[in-house]
Amino acid sequence: MAVYTRRCFQCSKWVLYGINIIFWMLGAALLGLGIWLHLTNVTLLTVSPGYSLLMPSALFIAPGCLSLIVGFLGCCGAVTENKCLILTYCVLVGILFVLEVSGSVATFVGEIHLKAHFEIKQQLFLSIDEWYAGDKSDSQHEHDVVQGWDIIQREFQCCGVNSYQDWYKSHGWPQHNRVPDSCCIDEYVGCGGQNLPQSWYSQGCSDPLLQFITKHMYAVAVTASVIAGFQLVTIGGAAIFLYYYKKHKEIR
Repeated sequence: MAVYTRRCFQCSKWVLYGINIIFWMLGAALLGLGIWLHLTNVTLLTVSPGYSLLMPSALFIAPGCLSLIVGFLGCCGAVTENKCLILTYCVLVGILFVLEVSGSVATFVGEIHLKAHFEIKQQLFLSIDEWYAGDKSDSQHEHDVVQGWDIIQREFQCCGVNSYQDWYKSHGWPQHNRVPDSCCIDEYVGCGGQNLPQSWYSQGCSDPLLQFITKHMYAVAVTASVIAGFQLVTIGGAAIFLYYYKKHKEIR
């Protein structure tokens, strides 16, 4: 019986170690994906800084970092056979599980979707009314905002937040009803100041941006759900390890 218990203990120890190696690698992959998404979406941050917490990259980077820490903690606890570390590990995995499930549910039922829509609209209006300086940009931030809006409007073929009229009497031209040249269907220098609305994109940018964000957030929610399922396996592995740890100590 004693030999059987010791073997089961050693087996559960290395199984837990292996599970956490996978968990750690998964965290590293999430972190890397989050950094890549951040670098590819940095333009949006220039015109909507408040979007940073709702940004897909943030939703990958945060759990990626936590998974790295928790996975490392689990590996250390398994190798050193430290009950305190394993218990701490179980608590942290449980917290991560609850957060990921809650975030996934909130995404699928639309709560985060609505928050993102409100947040983006507020930030986009703010950037037009207070930060967009047009050709008069005299700071790096103002230049980045102009460049950001140009990229967004060309990429999504849109103009303004709700429509091109959002640009009228904006911070860049408070006395004129005009739009940036990037709003023009056939863009050329000065086309936005010719007061020809029929030659500008009629769709606002808030809806295309929201669709872009929602698409990524659903991918994040699915990924989080898969990770949450794997975390149940890690909790089960830790529970088995603790059970045989107790039996192993009793034999000693």
